[in-house]
This record gives sequence, C-alpha cells and structure tokens, in this order.
Amino acid sequence: MKTFRIIFILGAVFFVKATLPAADAVRVSPSPIELIMDCGTVHSNRSITYEVDSAVEFREAKKISMEVTFRNTGEFFVFPEILRSGLAIVWDGKEYGYKYAHDTASLEAAYPPKSCYRHIFSLSDFVIPPEALTSGRHTVAARVEFSEASTFILPDVSPVVSSNPSLKDIQIAPTNSNRQIFAETSALTIFIKTPK
Repeated sequence: MKTFRIIFILGAVFFVKATLPAADAVRVSPSPIELIMDCGTVHSNRSITYEVDSAVEFREAKKISMEVTFRNTGEFFVFPEILRSGLAIVWDGKEYGYKYAHDTASLEAAYPPKSCYRHIFSLSDFVIPPEALTSGRHTVAARVEFSEASTFILPDVSPVVSSNPSLKDIQIAPTNSNRQIFAETSALTIFIKTPK
C-alpha cells in the first residue's frame, strides 16, 4: 500500500510538471489573419453580386461553394495572392491546396491593416480527388499559411505627395520576420448528393 502511494504521488508530480508551460518556451502571438467560412450554393442578383445560400441540404459537389472572409487584424499589408497561394481546404481531415496557388498576375490592391475582404471559391478550385467527393456527410474547413516576410509596411506618403507628385520614390518596407502566419476556420458539415 505504501509503494502504491509513492507511485501515485510521483505520477501526480510528473503530470503537473508536464502540463505546466516551460519558463523558456517561446510564446507565439495570435495570428494577424483570421478566416471565416460559409458553404453553400452561390446565387447572384441585382442588389447583391454574390450571396451564399448556406441552407443545410444535399447538393452536387460541383455546385458547392465556399465564401471565405479574410480579416487582416495585424499591423502589416498583405497581397490577396499571398493569401490565396497559402489557402487550403481541409476535407474530412485531409488538406488539399488551392489549384491556382501560383497565379500571381493579380492587380488587386494589398489588404491594409484592420481590413476584411470576402472571396468566393468553388469546391472544384481545390485539388480534392474525385474519390473523396462521395455522397453523404463531409466536414470542411479553410486553412491559410504563409510567411510573415510576405507582408509589408507602407510608409507615410504625405511628405512625398506634397513635394513630388510622381510617388516613384516610395518604397514599401517588407517585414524582416520568417515567422509563419497560420489561421483556420472551424469545420462545417456539408452534404453531397450523387448527380443524376
């Protein structure tokens, strides 16, 4: 009985020590990018360009769309193509990348700090194999990961504008961090029906 108590006390001490954070552990700050996702079928009309109908019902896989909202809660600018190149769908626990990840010919403006933008993606925009798109219930989440070195600071341009209207001397200042930025939505349940 005495041996059992000693083993129990030692086990409790090791458990408590293992669950406490180490004093020299690197603390990771929250991600400066947040993702929100909704799934459904895309509809359009005159007043709203795109609207995702997220009613829970069975749909064909090719008709399922995802509305992903990127929130830049950080202090740096980031280009949309950087976010898209790091975007993936987690389908039933497996990650599948965005097909057009290397398409950087976009002329879209960078997302400034404290901004929010929506994008509509189709399920077919991701390299999900056909055998994974079976009928029935599935889980889906959106995930993004990219290097903080891809973000930048835009300097104050007001002195340049007042002295030289060409703005050609303005240089953006990239961040000097190799930290990976990561964000993921919670998983949603969607249903696929086999097309007739």
